[in-house]
Parts: sequence; structure tokens; C-alpha cells
Amino acid sequence: INAEYMGISNDTHMAAQAEKKTWRTVYPIYLNSQKKKSEGRRVPKSGGVDSPTLQEIADVCRTLGLVCEIQPHKAFPRDFMERGRVKVKLVSPSGDVVNPLVSSKRKLLRVLGERIPGCATRLSRNAQTARDKTTKQGKSEARRQRRQGH
Repeated sequence: INAEYMGISNDTHMAAQAEKKTWRTVYPIYLNSQKKKSEGRRVPKSGGVDSPTLQEIADVCRTLGLVCEIQPHKAFPRDFMERGRVKVKLVSPSGDVVNPLVSSKRKLLRVLGERIPGCATRLSRNAQTARDKTTKQGKSEARRQRRQGH
């Protein structure tokens, strides 16, 4: 990225990049209850979530008052097919914790596992999935009735 082209001085851009190196990285696989520990899960299965998305992780981080950035093209090092990560700022530049509830990466992962199931993004996704299943069942039922001559 050419920072000067975007109207940002190169020094400012470099400082922002250096600060982001201190942010914590959260890959969805860390929270995925469908994965094994050896595949990268970092929370207990009971504290995990079924296939969390980048958007869900970011939404929960924002509700916690944390600054975060979705990086959809970054890959999980152990499995490069697992795309995307969220960078989260847990500590301010002065060294103070942004939110005492999530003072460490481990606490952040625990809170994410607790709150993602109630996240608006997940609830709307689950509702859409349920509607899709109902529609498919309705179509197959209508097809069955036409075949039987009802």
C-alpha cells in the first residue's frame, strides 16, 4: 500500500503498523468447537462455538469496547486454507488495559466463546438457516403431494 498516495505520511503509516504488532490476533479456529486442540482450538469444547465467523468475533469485540480490525486475507499458519483473522487492541499505548473484563488474550477467548452464541450476527444467520430449511421442506412436501396426485 502506498501510504503517501492515500494522503498519509509514511512515518504515520509506519507508526500505525508498528502499534498493530502489539494487538492480539484471534483466528476463528481458536474458538471453533468442531476442531481438535491439535488443529488449533484454544478453548475447551464447552467454551467453543460452532464455526465462528470473523464478523461475529469483531461484533463481540466492539460490544466490549475494544478496537479491532478484520483481516480476511490472512491465513492461519497451521492450515493455510483457514482464511481470516481479527486483530484486537487489548492494551492502550500507555500500557493500560482497555477493558478490565478482557485483560489477556486467554480471557478474551473465553468471553468471545460465551458471547458469540448471543451475537446479533449469529442469531440472524441462524434464523436465515432455519427459514431456508423450512422453505426447502415446504418445496419437497409440495413436490411429494403433486406426485401422489393430491
